[in-house]
Amino acid sequence: MKLFYSYCSKDKAFRDEISKHLAPIRENKLVDDEWFDEKILPGSRWDDEIKAHLKSSDIILLLLSPDFLASSSCKEEVDIALGLLEEKRVRVIPILVRPCAWKKHQEIKKLEILPKNLTPVVCWDNQDTAFVKILEGVESVARDMKLSLREEFRTKVTEIEFISQKKDRIELDDVFVFPNIFHETADAHGARVKSFAGLWDVGDFLIIKGDETSGKTTICRKLFFECVSQETPVVMISGREITSSRHHEPLVEKKFNEQFRGNYEQWRNMENKTLIVDDLNSSSKLEFLDFAKEHFDRIFIAASEDEYLSYFKYEERLANHELLTLRPFNHSQQECLIRRWKSLESSGSHLEPINHGEIDQIEDRLNSIIHNNKILPRYPFFILSILQTYEGFMPQDMRITAYGHCYQALITAQLLKSGVQKDDVDSAFNFLTHLAYDMFNNKENYSEANFKEFMRKYKKRFVIKDSVVNRIRNGGIVSEDQYGKYHLSYPFVYYFFLGNFFAKNYHRNRSTVEQLAEKSYLRDNRYVLIFTIHHTHDDDLIETILLHTMTAMDRHSIAKLTSDETKPLLSALTEIPEKIISQRSVEKEREAERIRKDKAEAAERTYEKEHEIEEVNSLYKSLKNMEILGQILRNKYGSFPKDRLREIVTTIADAGLRIITLFTDDDGMRALEDYLMSKARESDVDNSAKIEEDLRRWTRVFCFLMMATVIGRIVASIRKPELAEVVSDVCDNENTPAYDLIDFFFVLATATEIRESDADKLRTLHKKFGEDKNEIAKRLLSIVTQDYLNKHNVPYKLRQKIFKALKIRYQPNPQLKA
Repeated sequence: MKLFYSYCSKDKAFRDEISKHLAPIRENKLVDDEWFDEKILPGSRWDDEIKAHLKSSDIILLLLSPDFLASSSCKEEVDIALGLLEEKRVRVIPILVRPCAWKKHQEIKKLEILPKNLTPVVCWDNQDTAFVKILEGVESVARDMKLSLREEFRTKVTEIEFISQKKDRIELDDVFVFPNIFHETADAHGARVKSFAGLWDVGDFLIIKGDETSGKTTICRKLFFECVSQETPVVMISGREITSSRHHEPLVEKKFNEQFRGNYEQWRNMENKTLIVDDLNSSSKLEFLDFAKEHFDRIFIAASEDEYLSYFKYEERLANHELLTLRPFNHSQQECLIRRWKSLESSGSHLEPINHGEIDQIEDRLNSIIHNNKILPRYPFFILSILQTYEGFMPQDMRITAYGHCYQALITAQLLKSGVQKDDVDSAFNFLTHLAYDMFNNKENYSEANFKEFMRKYKKRFVIKDSVVNRIRNGGIVSEDQYGKYHLSYPFVYYFFLGNFFAKNYHRNRSTVEQLAEKSYLRDNRYVLIFTIHHTHDDDLIETILLHTMTAMDRHSIAKLTSDETKPLLSALTEIPEKIISQRSVEKEREAERIRKDKAEAAERTYEKEHEIEEVNSLYKSLKNMEILGQILRNKYGSFPKDRLREIVTTIADAGLRIITLFTDDDGMRALEDYLMSKARESDVDNSAKIEEDLRRWTRVFCFLMMATVIGRIVASIRKPELAEVVSDVCDNENTPAYDLIDFFFVLATATEIRESDADKLRTLHKKFGEDKNEIAKRLLSIVTQDYLNKHNVPYKLRQKIFKALKIRYQPNPQLKA
């Protein structure tokens, strides 16, 4: 820690006495350096020297006297000192050595002055007593500052780039959720690390890899603060600063002094020192790691996935580092982040009471943009970016859909971060639009040769600065993988720009788009169509998708789910519980549901090739077209007339209900049972009669569950609160048990809070199904409603009313803590 004396020459004797009395704190290493103007070397520019040492000090002593207050040079030093104090970079201690009008100086007057009785040193009968009092005061400040984190550094690393209308300044801790970190063990799935303490259980030398926006820097910063809070000696260095093959000590000392106040030598000799290296990259000099292993007990390194695979995977210096991987958030982490964002307030941050229905709506919006990690990885950066955009930064002139604007905002931010100037963003967008189309036409293997040929043709047609292309490439928006194949950074970037191309050139590429719609069950085709819709105002494309959806399974009738139609499923009810009310708290139940979602996402197969059975292709086409039409509803509900919205809702519902007939048809179920039985006989399983009975029973259970799943898909596709009137109109017009269920499940899916009128609607519907002896519809209605109660806090009177409507025994909502 460094001490600076600001004084006038006539008070030199007082400076000498103070310095002499401060000897104990120098001996105890509370202060390891002190500076005053007599240390200026001959030939030096004294003004520059004084300012430099002022700014590098930790404690500044102002020796107040009439001459000090009258001196212009001392006044300048005071101004600099107070400026540094304002920035929280130093502590300033005024010392009253001679009587003077210090109270006239408004800023000095605000500071704690020594000696504390405000008697000038010269006026003490025993001046040694005054100097002892000064020693005690300076020592208390020095101890308070001993190896303390610099406030300016704390501010710098806790700031985040997101803004909210609810809080003026958001800090890292306001929105931090511990990420999805896995230790790459022999187990293919790895072992999840659940806390910062758990990191060091993996090993003392760690390297974590992840995508560019996966949150590696955030992990480094939070780990740094964890070490500080545990009083563990730590320093954090950027891999981009490791530029020398030798002389590594000066870099560590420099970073220490930027981050901490205190004695570097004392810190250097402490045990259990931790080094955090953020963004180790190909330009980092790895000789530094040899030095680090000699001087640090624990080392944590973060590197991008691409850099690790290209440069560090087989690096001997990292051979003893355990490998960690940063993966996208799971659904529980995403919900936690939503809660933290919702709880931001101008006066501070705390977790306020949760409206689970509101959380569900936000979650649904996020999931519709992220597409189960297929389009956007569920990283905190992307989640927060979408939340921020939707909170209050949507454009008034919606030339692109709301979801499309979210993608556009993310891409624009990435371009600006890469160094592309605002005036060049439009040029960059045009370049990437045509590049995506060129990649589409050469998608098997887009090599450097393809890129060079594209550049040659593009520059013949358009003007673009070489600097813009270089920043796009160097910023990672266009990159080359380890196999020499060029690609755009994330799937959403490719689909966004390719969709933009087709929207702008739809009529010239109509046949291509028709081919995509014909095989919309293929992943790439589906997402190209969705992103084209984000950009287009052309109804022809929507008509094409509607037509393909209507005809995909037109051989099958539209399920009504009447009592006669669902009779083949009645035997399944012996295995389907009437009551599924949980004994767990809402929070625990929601967590369990999100775990199931994670597993379903992981198990979901990507449909990238045509199936040899055309009926299977038609089935997938119907399901995926429901998803595409659902995106149209979410994004364009405000620009379509109601009759058009009713047409789309009906098309989605009918497509799903045609699929359901596959699971309610008795002949179809018997054929499936016979097929399963033939397989069982081939396996020579004993007790075939019992096997046959079980197979037939559980086949019906499977069909019941598939029916419920498809209805859930229908509701998920039309799930937009603003469509309540339209959905209600459609369901009233169709007036079948199937549409009755869709109508009520839509209410549950879109309600921020369930109402008395909803409970009345439930009672009426349950009674109607009972009178019609429609046990399948009644059981499905009850199970879905109970599932809602398990995952939402419902006022007890309303909860009682719902239980009564379902004719099941009342059970209060468990008040267990999660």
